[in-house]
Amino acid sequence: MLMPTHPRRVRIAIALILSLVFAQASVALAAAPIHLTERGSKVSSDGATLFARAPIHVTGA
Repeated sequence: MLMPTHPRRVRIAIALILSLVFAQASVALAAAPIHLTERGSKVSSDGATLFARAPIHVTGA
């Protein structure tokens, strides 16, 4: 939690920097190909496949 003594501009700058960092990280993860292996996959009752114990390999990040 930020101290209330910080000026408003400092809090806005910190929030902007953090949002840019998280936005770049999410774009990098979305652009990277994600390979899900079939081992450990489970099918739920509605037919959606849940990868509970499947290793996730992210390449290109």
